[in-house]
Formats: sequence, C-alpha cells, structure tokens
Amino acid sequence: MSVDDIVKLLLAGSFTFAIVGISYALIKFILSCTSAVEDARKPIQNIGELSDLALEDYRSIRGIVRIASRIVEEVSGYFENPLNLGKKIVSVFNRKGDSEL
Repeated sequence: MSVDDIVKLLLAGSFTFAIVGISYALIKFILSCTSAVEDARKPIQNIGELSDLALEDYRSIRGIVRIASRIVEEVSGYFENPLNLGKKIVSVFNRKGDSEL
C-alpha cells in the first residue's frame, strides 16, 4: 500500500464524513422548520375560531339593529297618523306572516 492509496482512503473518508455531517445538519434544519410550522398553525386556528365568534356576534347585533330600526319605523309612523297607534304597536311585535289584529 503506497502513500497515494492512503491519501485516497483519507480523502474518501473525509468526503463521507462531510456528506454525513451535511445530512445531519439538513435533518436538524428540516425538523426545526416543521416545528415552526406547527407552532404557527395554532394561532391560525385561533384566528379562525375568533372569526367564527365575530360572525356570530355580527349576526346577533344585526338582528338587534333590525328590531330597533323596525320599532323606530313604527313609532315614526305613529307621528304621521296618531289614530293608528294600536295597530302599529301590535305590528311591531308581530313577525312577518303572523296575522295582524
């Protein structure tokens, strides 16, 4: 075995060690990236839940505003025709499709 053969073996060993080291570093990098993505996914899920709650709140507030505007509309109708007060009060509390008194 000559010196050239020994140098070739050392060179092959060093390349093998470098490839293994780079592979190990890439594995650690990929694992840290996946854990970062998993950590980022939790706030995104929370944002989805918050938007669902905001939508429910919007729907309930929209209903309240609709009822309030209907009451204001009916009361303003009273000022136009004061003799129609009883019918207006009953119609405020009736839903569409109900029979009016």
